[in-house]
Amino acid sequence: MIILLKHKVREADQRQLLHYIESQGEIIHKEEKLLVLREDIPEPDILYRYKAVAKVITRQSSCTLVCAGNSKPEIVIRGNTIGHGDLTIIAGPCTIDDTGRLRETAHALSEEGIKFMRGGVQKLRTSPYSYSGAGLKALETFASIAKELELITVSEVISPEWIVPMTEHIDILQVGTRNMYNYPLLKALGKAGRPVILKRAVSATYKEWLLAAEHLAVAGNREIILCERGIRTFETSLRNTPDIAAIPVMKERSCLPIIFDPSHATGDRRFVLPLSYAAVAAGVDGLLLEVEINPQSAPVDGGQTINIEELRRIMRKLPSLIVQ
Repeated sequence: MIILLKHKVREADQRQLLHYIESQGEIIHKEEKLLVLREDIPEPDILYRYKAVAKVITRQSSCTLVCAGNSKPEIVIRGNTIGHGDLTIIAGPCTIDDTGRLRETAHALSEEGIKFMRGGVQKLRTSPYSYSGAGLKALETFASIAKELELITVSEVISPEWIVPMTEHIDILQVGTRNMYNYPLLKALGKAGRPVILKRAVSATYKEWLLAAEHLAVAGNREIILCERGIRTFETSLRNTPDIAAIPVMKERSCLPIIFDPSHATGDRRFVLPLSYAAVAAGVDGLLLEVEINPQSAPVDGGQTINIEELRRIMRKLPSLIVQ
């Protein structure tokens, strides 16, 4: 059971509520405006008699911390807002391998007005022989270049032990599609103190995706950004099948901002532009794009990576497509 407290609560009212709750069950997580109980109490409606209570969410409740009806999270990083009507563009290489090319790409993105830069330093790969990232050295290099250009950094974290070094250098942590079901990682990220991009797993239902976000929220992190990146279907001519419908559906079911990754959605750079347009027209809050100065030199996913000119073409038309 989850109990949300009102914004302005007298200490006496809160003590009275806590006294009752502790007589009925076990509090397993406590924040200023949030209490999590191990089990539902027998008569949850009684809680609304207490002045401190704003909302009660039971195991049977259709609405949880990340569902529609809750207040939208305020995700603001150095004056840049994600969600709340703003369209955020996050661009950069899938994986960092060359400092010179990274620096060139960063400068080019900055010149185009991009504020958020992505860059992978570690990746989970299907094959153990595939390039999986340059690790901590690349992390420090990425952070240093981004700081010079005042760029906000985004990078994937693949395991709990990487969270501490990542939070020292990265502004937004990303959970990749393979880790959406990694609940120990989600729980740890809930306490990391950084916004989290949560990618949808390739075969995840909307409900499973929301419940993965709920793991982050219950652990203490409300700064969650959903990311649709294509799903696995019977179609084999594309890397994945884009689920544009996920954008309006999740905006209806969830209070969280949602961004779209057109690069992974098909695995083909030819379709990044039209899918970006489709996502923005569907009401998406942002785009996550794989961009390099020279995509042919990319060690990972070069076929779905666009260059700066292609990014320019995409951005040129976006303002006219934004849903108000």
